[in-house]
Amino acid sequence: MVDPASILSADSVTRLGSAHVGAVLVAGSHGGVYAACLAARAGLRAVILNDAGIGLDEAGIAGLAYLDGFGMAAAAIGHDTARIGDGADMARRGIVSHVNAAAALLGCAPGQACRAAAALLTAAPLPRARPPALDETRHLLRAAPGEPQIWALDSASLVRQEDAGQIASTAPGSPACRRSMSAASPPPPSLPPRRASATAARAGTPASSAPSTPTPPPLAAASA
Repeated sequence: MVDPASILSADSVTRLGSAHVGAVLVAGSHGGVYAACLAARAGLRAVILNDAGIGLDEAGIAGLAYLDGFGMAAAAIGHDTARIGDGADMARRGIVSHVNAAAALLGCAPGQACRAAAALLTAAPLPRARPPALDETRHLLRAAPGEPQIWALDSASLVRQEDAGQIASTAPGSPACRRSMSAASPPPPSLPPRRASATAARAGTPASSAPSTPTPPPLAAASA
């Protein structure tokens, strides 16, 4: 039987602490390498991220293969099945779109409900190693006299207080940007109800052959 306390949710992998060590985490962050590195360094047992629309060169799920290198099971939720940056919403209605090799060995597959995949991931062994910190992930693109600086950041969590008034291009998945930098445009409209169909499978076992799993218990409440 799955212990509900072993599965947690968070809106971002940038705010993890001792309470998350050894847990399976459903996180609203993108599935890129930077977020995957933070998840592994936090001592998680396994992680479920958002595929962020996949993106160029599949950067939105590049963290899955990266985590295989450390023996950490990981999966990604389809961006069109749950809100990115909202771990609770991903846990409630997300559908798995991609899994890495370590997760596939546990029975995780595209087409599964997020909670079902999370329940399977509780059987994952602890990763055999933690990765080193990544190199500088803030890149200054332009600094012209009298004009705002333009930065490219691997995560919105990398926005600093001194960036106020500048321009930042960031990966989605963290509310830190809203706290640190004023938005020049009004907030976007609410997300419409998602369609019922699951994201098409791109890796691992096809969704049509995903094994059936018992309905897992509710996720434990946890602060991000």
